[in-house]
This record gives sequence, structure tokens and C-alpha cells, in this order.
Amino acid sequence: KVRQDWSKWTLYNLSRLTVPRTDRASYFQQKWAAKSITRGYHGEHIREKKWNRIFSRSIPAVVPMDYRDLAKSDGADQAMGRGQGEDVNTDAVTRLPSKQRTPYMQMAFHPLERRLDTAIWRALFASSVRQARMLCTQGHVRVNGKEMRHPSYNLNPGDMFSVTPKWVMQATGATKFYLGTQERTKKIYEKAQELLKDIRTEFSKATQAEEASADQAAAEAEADAEEEAAASEDGLSEEERAAKKTLKDLRKEIMAVLDEKKPDLSNKQKQLLRALRTDIPKMMSKKQFSAEDVAAAQQRFTEANSANLSDTATSATGASDDLSTPEFTETQIASSTSLLTDLRSQIQYLGQPWRPRPYMSAFAFIPRYLEVNQNVCSAVYLRHAVVRPGLAEVPTPFPEGLNQLAFNWYLKRR
Repeated sequence: KVRQDWSKWTLYNLSRLTVPRTDRASYFQQKWAAKSITRGYHGEHIREKKWNRIFSRSIPAVVPMDYRDLAKSDGADQAMGRGQGEDVNTDAVTRLPSKQRTPYMQMAFHPLERRLDTAIWRALFASSVRQARMLCTQGHVRVNGKEMRHPSYNLNPGDMFSVTPKWVMQATGATKFYLGTQERTKKIYEKAQELLKDIRTEFSKATQAEEASADQAAAEAEADAEEEAAASEDGLSEEERAAKKTLKDLRKEIMAVLDEKKPDLSNKQKQLLRALRTDIPKMMSKKQFSAEDVAAAQQRFTEANSANLSDTATSATGASDDLSTPEFTETQIASSTSLLTDLRSQIQYLGQPWRPRPYMSAFAFIPRYLEVNQNVCSAVYLRHAVVRPGLAEVPTPFPEGLNQLAFNWYLKRR
């Protein structure tokens, strides 16, 4: 049977749809078969007892009239003699030439078009009526700005209903596997962030302890070297005194650079600067040192400041590839590995462009009584579906004769 969805089975059944044979069936059997086929499409998710209460024998219709006649007359000519047994003055009435007949029986299931779940499906916000019903019951649908969890709600002219755009994209997207992917990935990402934060905190503590011990050792070595340099300062030439002053200024500059804690300095550069800061007092404590030693110290300072070492990227995140990196527990390593693997497997589905479901194009039409805005996933129920000459606004895949038999079945039952 044909269903209200976009599946390939529905498209296949539509291509093979035939009218039941009537040459060897009674009128009752014809109506029963027609009712079974049409109800399999229109409101198959509604119980038969409920549909019997919804069914209406009155069919809304409109008759086109010539606006020129309406402008000339107030309707008195058209109503002349009615109710008195007199014939209508056909000479005074001008009707539009219409060779098309009005397909009233195509409107047999028009009350279902007012239902919220049917309107959501007609507006292309869901791939089936049952999925539209699910969106309602899960609280993703709003009517006039208020949440509506009743898919059987009857819309009135002027009502605006909207569906959460994320769920519309997932309902009409490539596959149903993507439902909830964003929420799962967000939770996994938050857990990974917390784990990385803990790892960085532990590494920062270990690094700070190492730096403190290195600074303490360097300070002790510098104090000893300064005492030796002060003791051997007598008896120096002018050239040696100038060189010593240059080294002192260079040491002050190194200390200023390290105290600023520039974020662009890598761990390797900091190690070179600390080593040079420790070597300068030792160099000054020598009884004899040449200008070449001062030039070499200045060269080392320049290289430590301008070196583009590979450790720069790791210093920005507070991590390092040195052997001094603290070891973590097996539980932390296992949890981080599983989280990052799960995150990698889930995040590959995000960021892909939206693709409509297969076979959607065969069902992509919007009835006249709906005004849809696909950008914000909202629609306005303009009016009730009507029938006019040559057109019935209730979309149905069945011929008029089949719908007439179904209408007569429910008309008698009513």
C-alpha cells in the first residue's frame, strides 16, 4: 500500500498503482476495497474509530465569478425568482466559461489536512507523517510561538507553526544515523577538554618545579662566581674592566628577558638563556679573559633570542616533548585515547553540507494553502483546503472514482 513518506518503496508502489477491478465485485465490496486502499495513505496512523469522528460530509469549495458582473450588480439579478418557483433570468447572469468539472470527491480526506503532523509533512519539514508526529511529541514543534506536543492539533487559518531547524535538517537529510551526533560530539569534546586541562595542569606543576630548582642552582652558582669575581677584580686593565662591564650589562639583559616571561620564548631558548646567565659570572671570575669571550657570549645571547626552535609550538600549550615530561597513569592514558578516538570518529560527520534524502524530489511539492519559509523552518496555514473547477487542493495519488467509493463508504457509516 502507498504510504505518506519519501521511501523508495512508496515510489515503487505509486508506479504500480492500479484501480481495483469492479466487474466481479458488488458495490459493497468496491467501497470496502476503495476504503482500504485510500486509508492506507490518508491518515494510516489514525485509528479508524477516530477517523469516523473526524470525517465530514460537507466539502469546502469555491466558485470563480466574474469580477465585472460583481461590480455591476449587487446580486439581485442572480437571486431573482429564487424560492418562488420562477426560473432564473439567465440573460441577466453572466457566468465564466468553464469546461472543467469540479473534482469534489478528491476532497474526501480534507479534514486530515488541518492536522499539525500532516501540515508539517506537507511543508517538507519531515520525511513522513509518522516522523512529523515524532517531532511533535518530542517537543520540537511550536504553534504561534508556543510548544505544541499534540500532533492531532487542528490548525486554524493564520496559524504559524515552526520546527527546530536542526531537527528539520536531520529529518530530511541524508540518513537517520546523524540524529543526535552534534550532542554526542559536544559531550565528548567537553570530556576531552577536561582531561587535557588536567594533563596540562600536572605538566605545568612539574615544569614550574624544575624551573624553580634550576633557578635556585643557578642563583647559588652565580653568587659563588660573583664572590670570586669581586675578589679578583683588583689588578685588571682598562680593557678587561670594560669587558667585565659589558658582561655585567649582558647578564642584566638576560635576567630582564627571563623575568618578562615572554610567551614566544620556547623552553629550549629559556634553557640557553639560563645557561648563559650562569656562565657569565664564571667567565668574569677568571683572572684573564679576552674580548673573544665577550663576543662569544653576545653571540650566544643573540642566537638564544632569535632561534626559531621546534619547541616553540609546544611551549604555547604548556606541553613539551622533552624526556622530563611527567608520566601519567595508565588510566589517564587509556581514557584520553578512547575519548580522542571516539571524538575523531564522531566529528567526521560534522561540517558536511546538507544533502536531501534519496527520492525526495519525487515528493517535493507544497500545497497552495501553506506559505513556507525554508530558511527559518516555519510555515503559515493560510486557509482550509478547497476544491475549484479542475483542481482539488488535497494532494492524493488516487483517481476520483476510488476516492468517491471511499467517500460513499464513510457517508453511509456517518
